[in-house]
Amino acid sequence: MKQWVCGLLCIMIWLVSAGCGTFPSEPPAESSQPISTPVPTPSPDPSELEPGESSQPEEEKIYEEDRVPTGLRQPAEEFAGGSGTQEDPFRIATAEHLVLLVQRVNSGAQVTQQEEEGESGEKEEPLFYKDACYLLVNDVDLNDTGAFASWETVAPEFGWTPIGTGESGFSGQFDGGGHSIRGLYLYEYGQERKEAGLFGVVDGGTICNLTLSRSSVTVRNGKEDVAGGLAGLARPGSVLKNCTVEDSVTVTAENGGLAIGGLTGEADSITLQNCKNAAVVSQTGTASGSLGGLAGLYTVETQTRKAVLQMEQCANSGEILAEGTAAAGGLIGTMRAGAEGSVKTVNIKQCQNSGSVQTMGAAGGLVAVAQLDQSFSVTVFECENRSMVSGNLSGGLFGEASVNNGSTLSLKSCTSNGEVKARYTAGGVAAQLTASSSSTLQVSQCQNGSPVSSQSGRAAGILSGAVLAGDSTCQILSCSNYGTVTAQGGVGASGVVGILTMRDSQKRGNTVSVYQCRNTAPVTMVGTAKTGELSGILGRLETGSEKDRAKIAQCSNSGNMQGGTACIAGGILARDAMRGQAAQVEMTDCCNLGNITVENEEDDSCVGGLAGQDLQVVIKTSYSAGVLTQKTKGERMGGLVGEMVTPDEAHPCKVENCYYLNLSEKAISITPLADGSFRSDTAVNVYALGASDFPQQKKFVGFDFETVWQISGTYPTLRALT
Repeated sequence: MKQWVCGLLCIMIWLVSAGCGTFPSEPPAESSQPISTPVPTPSPDPSELEPGESSQPEEEKIYEEDRVPTGLRQPAEEFAGGSGTQEDPFRIATAEHLVLLVQRVNSGAQVTQQEEEGESGEKEEPLFYKDACYLLVNDVDLNDTGAFASWETVAPEFGWTPIGTGESGFSGQFDGGGHSIRGLYLYEYGQERKEAGLFGVVDGGTICNLTLSRSSVTVRNGKEDVAGGLAGLARPGSVLKNCTVEDSVTVTAENGGLAIGGLTGEADSITLQNCKNAAVVSQTGTASGSLGGLAGLYTVETQTRKAVLQMEQCANSGEILAEGTAAAGGLIGTMRAGAEGSVKTVNIKQCQNSGSVQTMGAAGGLVAVAQLDQSFSVTVFECENRSMVSGNLSGGLFGEASVNNGSTLSLKSCTSNGEVKARYTAGGVAAQLTASSSSTLQVSQCQNGSPVSSQSGRAAGILSGAVLAGDSTCQILSCSNYGTVTAQGGVGASGVVGILTMRDSQKRGNTVSVYQCRNTAPVTMVGTAKTGELSGILGRLETGSEKDRAKIAQCSNSGNMQGGTACIAGGILARDAMRGQAAQVEMTDCCNLGNITVENEEDDSCVGGLAGQDLQVVIKTSYSAGVLTQKTKGERMGGLVGEMVTPDEAHPCKVENCYYLNLSEKAISITPLADGSFRSDTAVNVYALGASDFPQQKKFVGFDFETVWQISGTYPTLRALT
């Protein structure tokens, strides 16, 4: 028996030395193992167990053996040519060349060079493979993709090990040369953090002119995993340019994942130019995290040499799907910026999303969550969302954003044409914005053209809500809503802005401007809750101190409004609320042409052609030609103001040079002072007009028809909105 075993061993040794049979040839010196996805240890055979011993491992199995490839692809001995410099990059022509690239980059190996002295007499700096330049000269297939549709349950022959690790990140240049890499399959099932993608870690490198197609990237059960079609993690200074991830690619996190993206999972201070993602980016289970078409998590937390980071002419058309509460955005899941460093600005220009976004957390057509600090500025310019956005909190462009300590968020000349649906808070452009400590929020020249709805919260055509504190500013300028707005549950529905809240314990004051905005679509608030605001422009305005400033100017509503019981309804402003002493609040040069109908009970609703409830607003040179209807007659209804509350020195409300349709019995419903008296200057030059009076310029005393108003058709119109 011993002689037979010895003979067999001799034969095996001879076969290996001769290079025959199925034994692999010796791998390159810089790596002792071929590239392969590790094969899990199988469970013991039940027939070999002792009585009572379980065949199940102590820990729950977190992989499925059929999804782990078993093939071992051998690396090429050398690249197809080149020396790795910018002028003479290494050529990659086959899958074996890519495997060689993985081995040499991940091992930290140095390129063998002749030691030559330059003009200065100094020797050349050594070149490492991770810093070298590469050119793809052919389309490359990493697997046979004929059975691609079944890869979700059955693995192809070969797995993939990403290029670049945390210790040896890729910092060179990979030029795809306009070619494609197909058949990449990556299935990471371990408990430790994984950086999954074609590249694992890109450390200041450049990936350009490359297409990834018919590929699958999956991370499973690792809460810190980052995964992307092109890169798991892209560190500061990295550039993705002219790259495409096609619709035959899936990037998936099962029961976890910190950041999952179509192009890259986690990106820190990188530049994205002319990149497109069509891959489905998804997360299963109840876990959180961040998902995005371009990047799951985009941060600016490390110092770089650049002053401005650009994300321009990029697009996502892939679905972004999360079963859990992940932040999900068409372009970016979560953006965090504000480290002390040279970078202070990120510009997102001419980018587009046309892939649906669905989550149980925050959702945004462009960005789900943004957190800006330390005088950081983000400008979003000429961007568009074209697809449905659905979450607990949903915005056509931005879900929620907070700007602090002198930071600025500006959305300019952007459009949302995708339906926005939310369980709680829904905004056609943005859902919820917050500013503190001298920060600025600006939404200008933006428009929404699709339906906006909330199941049990507040909905608005442009911005659902904003909170300001500490000398901060919010400007809603030249914005238009053309999409229907519907809110159930009775919290609030508004054509442009839902609620603006100014809070300031130090009484530093905040500033709000709603200027040259319009709504043309129906606004509906349904449900049985006995509360909430219904408006064509602004639902609720809350001031916190006498230093707060708010102005609504040159705004127009022509959408009809319908509300449930006990709502406060106004054609321009529904409710004005004070927390402390009266602030300076003004409404000038506004008009309402929309009809307002409420389902009130007795006198529980409040309806006004311009303002539903007025505590401190001074209204000038404005008019309402809408028809007001309460299903049950109530006292709190007026052609201009539904209820003016105690107009004394503490509540300096006033109406001057304003006009209303004479179908209403009175212009203003006034709550008297404690002694039953009224201020004599509460209403100055206030008149009811017949339908035939509205086209006559002479009827509108105090109106500026030189620069602000013009007579167009049967009503005065605002020049800025024509």
